[in-house]
Amino acid sequence: MVFRHFGQADYKALAPHMRALALARGDLFLVGADTRLAQNVSADGVHLPERLAHTLPRLRKRYPGWWLSTSAHSLSALYQAQQWGADFVFLSSVLSSDSPSAGRAIGLTRACTWARRVSVPVYALGGVDAHTPLPSAFAGYAGISCWKDEGT
Repeated sequence: MVFRHFGQADYKALAPHMRALALARGDLFLVGADTRLAQNVSADGVHLPERLAHTLPRLRKRYPGWWLSTSAHSLSALYQAQQWGADFVFLSSVLSSDSPSAGRAIGLTRACTWARRVSVPVYALGGVDAHTPLPSAFAGYAGISCWKDEGT
């Protein structure tokens, strides 16, 4: 689970609840681009947007036990993520998506070709869900969702 809290006013209060949910489900819990918050909630690591992927080597040195992921929107960004030591990468947008953060769709054929060119695990993001056939080029798929649980 990646907690992307960008622009959310109550993110510091929400983070411990999301961490607890991830623990209960047995999921990794990564915080989006905020190492201080990740430390405060005992996250498993951080997820970086593509524009911050170059900081992966420094983060790996400072937090050797953390999982580090990044986003990629091109083949060159996948190569860089691999070179900089990402544990896994979210490739976006594979298919058309209504998400406000989604860019132009890469297309499934091209995305598979790109994923096969790197050794780092690649997760398909953008327009995919549990019903999308997942080619073997991908380690899995990821989705962006916002919800409000009445109990949290």
